[in-house]
Amino acid sequence: AFGERMACLFFEQYCNKDSLKTSFIKSVTCQGLEESDDIASVDDIHRSIRLGIKQVFSALDGNEEVLIFSGHVGKTPRGMTVDIGRSFSDATAVDFFLALEEMNIQVLSSRFWKEVDGVMTADPELLKDSNCRAELIPDLSLKEALEAAGAGSLIIHPDALRLAMQHRVDLELRNMTNPLHSGTQFITAEVNLGKVNDERERPFKLIIPQIVDTITVSSDHMALQPGFQAAMSKILDEHNINIDGIFPETTS
Repeated sequence: AFGERMACLFFEQYCNKDSLKTSFIKSVTCQGLEESDDIASVDDIHRSIRLGIKQVFSALDGNEEVLIFSGHVGKTPRGMTVDIGRSFSDATAVDFFLALEEMNIQVLSSRFWKEVDGVMTADPELLKDSNCRAELIPDLSLKEALEAAGAGSLIIHPDALRLAMQHRVDLELRNMTNPLHSGTQFITAEVNLGKVNDERERPFKLIIPQIVDTITVSSDHMALQPGFQAAMSKILDEHNINIDGIFPETTS
């Protein structure tokens, strides 16, 4: 998290230069879990992160105009990269929102600033040499966004989307280099699909994963053998490979 903390220090100096009373808070730590507690669930870790955030806020004097926090939280059992995953700052941002609400502090918006205008229908870089153009998706349900993240869209960390969906928190994605752009809204409610006619709904978003492979295993020993699929799943799990689905036949 060195680069992130360094960026926060630069941002603090920039804000202070514009006469904003700004403070970079460097000491958010996980509360209520031991560093050796490597069997803690992800939900337990997020709860302890929120406890750490509330502890820091309760110690502030309230005179700061701008507070800057890095996404890294200290003393999680195995470290943030292992416990939450890379790009953990997204999940920490949602934890900040929830911690403030638990303290009865009103939060007007949970907004992510990235280097893109929002979620697009395709990767613009892949289409730059074609006649096709990626279009902005102005709104997504959190469920759709989580499906897209599982298919390889890593604009917002899947754990942040899962937390937001679990606690019904709307999110917003905006472009830091184009701040007036409306961006993409991630909403807790299901997006209205609309109708083509009275009988048939039209599809709203189609997610096409680009990093999915198909493995076919054929063996005459598979027929009526309990545990075969479980054994295959265990092998893939040992290699940290996600499984979207298993479609069995008699011998494959």
